Amino acid sequence: MPFKPALGISDFRKLREEGAGYVDKTDFIAQLLDESTQVVLFPRPRRFGKTINLSALRYFLEKRPEDLSHLFHDLAVWQHPGARAHFQRHPVVFLSFKDIRADTWESAFRAIRLALQDLFLEHREAITSAAIAPEEASELHKLLAGEATEEECQVSLKRLSSVLFRVHGEQVAILVDEYDTPIQSGFLCGFYDDAVRFFRNLFSAAPEYAKRPAAAQFIRRIRKEVRTTVASFTDSYQYTIDQLIEQILVRCREQSLRLTDTEAAAKIDFIVFLTVQTMNYLHSGRHRVAL
Repeated sequence: MPFKPALGISDFRKLREEGAGYVDKTDFIAQLLDESTQVVLFPRPRRFGKTINLSALRYFLEKRPEDLSHLFHDLAVWQHPGARAHFQRHPVVFLSFKDIRADTWESAFRAIRLALQDLFLEHREAITSAAIAPEEASELHKLLAGEATEEECQVSLKRLSSVLFRVHGEQVAILVDEYDTPIQSGFLCGFYDDAVRFFRNLFSAAPEYAKRPAAAQFIRRIRKEVRTTVASFTDSYQYTIDQLIEQILVRCREQSLRLTDTEAAAKIDFIVFLTVQTMNYLHSGRHRVAL
């Protein structure tokens, strides 16, 4: 059969059912499920397949009446019994901010609220069937109607995941794609601080990470090693890389970021992230830290 490139396809089911070419990366699903980490960030460059991977993860985990085993039966993840135990077992919250580009925070927030409304409408059946307190019902109704305030939107994922857990009795997977798109619009159009504040609250750190190492402290400790490594990758001056690291440290301190993975894994992710940031700077002359 001739190779059929999956040009412009970001939906895993569509890709598989149309017989498009696919490099099997599904082993990452088994790796994720084997780890105890509750929060994972995929800091990869554009066109590395982040969206298609999230789509595959959603189809694998999401609880639904339709059997989708035909999408995975000949892929790597199907060879892991531990991963297969989670197949179509969990409620999934999938949210993408890829189309939210705006000139002001007001218009960006309106678009974000519409995206959250679509998300809540997708789970309307579970929301309306759950036993919830009157005050919680009022807030959920406003989110369903697209009338929630900024503060209510900031706790929307927490509210929705709590309801889905009560209805299904299984851990909820929250998958977020392109969260940095509105943040980058904010950087370019002057509402960066508003966007960062909103998303910091939307993705608020869980209490179990309070004792994890501070990201800024960790980066300072590996700074020299990472700077040398990235300089060899990008053929750029270490001084330039150090300036980028300093800006990242500022953002880490402002947002009180902490590690959610092992230090070895965090170091690899940071090297990849810093390499991308350095290449962006070298090719565009501008630097944007989407943290």
